[in-house]
Amino acid sequence: MSVSVRTNKATLHTPKAFAVSRSRSRSVGSSGSPPIGAKPARGVPSTAAFNTKKGKAGGGKGSWGRFDDAIWSAELPRPLEKIVDDEDQGVVLVETTWSISPSEIRTFLEPKLLQYLASTEVSEIADPIAELGRPDLNPHIIEALVIQGIERNDLDRELVSVLLAALQTRGVFSMRDMNNGFDQVLPQLPDLDLDTPNAYQVVGKFIARAIADEIMAPIYVMSRPGPQDSDAAAMAFAKARGLVSTPQGLARLSHVWGCNGGRSPVDELRSKVSLMLGEFLLTGDMEEAEECTRELHAKQFMHEVVFQAIDLAMDGRSERDMLLLSALLKSLCNSATISAVQLANGWARVILSIEDIQLDNPHAALNLDSFCRVSSFLPRLFCAKAAQLAHQKMNKSKGGRVRSITLPNPV
Repeated sequence: MSVSVRTNKATLHTPKAFAVSRSRSRSVGSSGSPPIGAKPARGVPSTAAFNTKKGKAGGGKGSWGRFDDAIWSAELPRPLEKIVDDEDQGVVLVETTWSISPSEIRTFLEPKLLQYLASTEVSEIADPIAELGRPDLNPHIIEALVIQGIERNDLDRELVSVLLAALQTRGVFSMRDMNNGFDQVLPQLPDLDLDTPNAYQVVGKFIARAIADEIMAPIYVMSRPGPQDSDAAAMAFAKARGLVSTPQGLARLSHVWGCNGGRSPVDELRSKVSLMLGEFLLTGDMEEAEECTRELHAKQFMHEVVFQAIDLAMDGRSERDMLLLSALLKSLCNSATISAVQLANGWARVILSIEDIQLDNPHAALNLDSFCRVSSFLPRLFCAKAAQLAHQKMNKSKGGRVRSITLPNPV
């Protein structure tokens, strides 16, 4: 008895070995496994052989196939592909481009700008802006960045100026985009002055810094103000002209936002760290101490925090102070405020200065060893060096000879 199978023109690609068997098994109501009469492809095991010979490990010698043969399964190893004839209408894929309106620019940039101000990595915000690929949006992006800088402190304004110069250097912005962007900021000066007093001076500094970075032409301020400019805009242009026209003004404009963060004098940073640690020992407020440390904006100066904290711990004021300073350093290291490199540099400064510190505090080496014992976050090599110094101090205090201790290898 022969069974006829009717198939449509639109069929599915199936493995060649079971193209016939799958359609035939479908006609007789089987569950999807190859029928007994179907001949599998070469190298593919036959399920009929598994059932005919009983008691011989599933069908006898060679029925399982070679090691590199494919095992048949009900699910196909690749997705099905539909064959569509000329008469049928296929599926048309339409590519759509995600667009952003000028009113959504500030919402789009705000989280990325906050991340950039925290990390100071230009690529974190420059790459998303470059991916927009919309030259008509460039003035709106510049407007949003400048307004965000106006509402922040001088350190963040310095970072915004650096970002504008980097984007223009990468070819994302042109000088015309810069001019149009500031033209959109100037009419908003009366409203910005309500939240940021003397906002016109800040805009004037932004323009002067852009001219010093050669991302804007000096003619932009020399030919303004015009009849379309307000009184606040005229004062902003006057501020920019005064900064640019000053003798050697372009060279000095690199510090137009002042010496902030890592550009601050070393003595000023050192005094800020000393005040922060002294206040922390009085109040014990861990969160405030961490916030003050981050507000220094000087990641390359964190070794000073480590040095002064260990120096205070070696003074031996009280066990409470030692535990507080240990907890503060551990928290700063866990939050990556103090990197491993800065921790090592601060510890190296302590080791190099230990002889001078012992002149004022004879028990400094012993207190350093005690500090290491309560600070589990310190590397093993550091603690071993502190133990060696403490052992040498004990030998000298007893009048005996100094014995050396072999340090373990760093882990």
